[in-house]
Amino acid sequence: MLGERDYAKYPFTIEAIEFVRGLKIELKDLVSPDYSRIVERAKERVREAVERSSISYDGKDVRVEIPSFPVALMFVAALKSGFLARRYALAESKRAYGLLRYEDERKILDVARTFKWSLQTVDDPTYDFRLRLFDYLRNIELLREDRWKLVNRVVGNGWVYLTRGEVARLLSEEVRRYVAGRILRSEGVRLPEEFEQALEELRGM
Repeated sequence: MLGERDYAKYPFTIEAIEFVRGLKIELKDLVSPDYSRIVERAKERVREAVERSSISYDGKDVRVEIPSFPVALMFVAALKSGFLARRYALAESKRAYGLLRYEDERKILDVARTFKWSLQTVDDPTYDFRLRLFDYLRNIELLREDRWKLVNRVVGNGWVYLTRGEVARLLSEEVRRYVAGRILRSEGVRLPEEFEQALEELRGM
């Protein structure tokens, strides 16, 4: 079961999205000084994606870290740059991978449920999980290393056997696509004029 610290790590999960909805923060609220830390952290996420190609995890205040994710997505969408959108999606996916590969099996299963994966743990000296073939194939399209080719995998009865690190890598591909899709769907959102300065700062990166 995921908790608030997990929502801060994995803000794309169903539970994290519901948590943000429960905060009842509207766009017009974000211009208030009460929410300035969320806005600053959102800007920082975008800057990190551009400058470092990855995004840090700030667990000091999860009530800032969690909602900063959807705000950052809106900023990226408002900048209307395909390059930035791709770079940001990749940076969020790298962040997820870096965190997921150190999680226990139960936590990984919880995160995988967001993407409706058929994923199970296995009692095996080499592998930690098995994943349904359909879910596996959908997530290796952009992975060029030979080890991901089906001919090089252990497959049985429609299941592909994977280590914890490999599952984390495949989940990061789901995250990349999810973030790219959220940015695309957010392009029509009209931000308050008060955010124009923040957008100008980000344009100047």
